[in-house]
Formats: sequence, structure tokens, C-alpha cells
Amino acid sequence: MKFIFIFALCISVLAYIFYFNIQESNFEYVAHAGGGVDGYTYTNSIEALEYNYNKGRRIFELDFLITSDQKIVCAHEWTDYTGISKQPSESEYKAIQFFKKYPACTSDSLKKWIEHKKDAYIVVDTKEIDTERFYNLFTTEFISYMDNIIPQAYSAAEIRQLSNRGYEKIIWTLYKDKSTDEKILRRLDMYPNLFAVTMPKEKLVKSNLAYKIYLKGVRVYVHGFASKEDWLQYVFAYPFFIGTYIKNP
Repeated sequence: MKFIFIFALCISVLAYIFYFNIQESNFEYVAHAGGGVDGYTYTNSIEALEYNYNKGRRIFELDFLITSDQKIVCAHEWTDYTGISKQPSESEYKAIQFFKKYPACTSDSLKKWIEHKKDAYIVVDTKEIDTERFYNLFTTEFISYMDNIIPQAYSAAEIRQLSNRGYEKIIWTLYKDKSTDEKILRRLDMYPNLFAVTMPKEKLVKSNLAYKIYLKGVRVYVHGFASKEDWLQYVFAYPFFIGTYIKNP
């Protein structure tokens, strides 16, 4: 009896390892704010991009804001770890070092990085209220890098606007969208160029929307995980979502 128990336990452990390796190899991690680097998060820095790229990551979420002189820079909030309290100019922002070691990322430094990382994708997030103004500037700045850019839309109207601007890969993120599940599913048929739909992990648990999106052949991403260990608690119960935003991928 003891032998049977040990044998069954070994089989279970091997199956767990095998299944995890399959999931891990196929899973798409979106490195949040460029991903963690040296124990720091939210740097939105070239160093974070490079570090996580070398770990095998290829999808990176970055935050962007507009400077006082109408330039696009990588920033989540002006006050994040910068010591500044108001909207800076691009030259003022370039002088900042996050945690006294990571230079601020600008459009020029990001484009230079993308030049050497043609297989990398940048997921765009912004706290700018006027998203139309933001994307006017952003699209002009990154027009030669559109194949590497994945903007996030917060509504069906934004998906349409981004499509009209020429973006061929778009993520529809649902945490601000108040549409019913039925309306979301109907709209998916209208926008075949969606790269993915992402939702909070709470929505994953509370409804079967993620599974219905998966059945339509659209990637399902889930955000809100602090670590791989946190993600692991969900991936076995909900194996149909294939990607997550994570600070330390």
C-alpha cells in the first residue's frame, strides 16, 4: 500500500512538472513597466527592457507621458521616483536617473533600442487624459516602428480610432470598460485585428467571459499578478488564458 502511494505521488509530481513546463514555454509574459531589474520595478527604463529581453521576454508594457515641450517619454507619473512635482521638458526629464542608476527613457532612446530588437513588442499605456492628442504625437514619433507597437484600447471606440491610425495589433483592456459580456463578445467580431483582450484576474474568476473569448480564437491576457507564484495559482484552474502582465517575469 505504501509503495502504491509513493508511486502515485511520483506520477503526480512528474505530471505537474511536465504540465508546468508546457505552460511555461507557451506562456506570454508582458513585462510590466519594462519588467523588474535589480529588484526595482516601474523604472520604464532601457536597462529593464534589456534585462528582461535577455531573459527571453519579447512583450513589454511601457508607460508614456507628454513633456511640457510636447515630446513623448517613458513615464508612469511625473512624481514616480523622480523628485519632480510638475510636468518637465524633455531635457529636464532626460537629466533624471531612476533610483540614481537608470537614465530616463525617451522616444529617441527607445527607438534606438527597438532598432536592435526587431522581435520585441512595446505595449503602450498612458495616463494622459486626452488620448487623441497623445496618439497624434506618439504615432508621428513612432511611425517607422508600427510593427513593434501594440497600443492598448480602453473601449470599442478607442479600438476603432487606433485601427484608423494604422495600428494592426491592438490590446483591448477591460478594466475600465463597463460593457456587458454579451456586448464585448459581439464587438470582438467587428475587430479582427485585436492582438489580445486583457482583464483583471477578478473578472477571470467571476465570469466565463475569458473562456468565450478564447473560443473565438483571441488571446486572453490577465493582469493583477504580483509574481509567477501568484500566477501559478490560477493557470491550472483557467488554462485558456495565455498571457499576463507581471512586474518580475
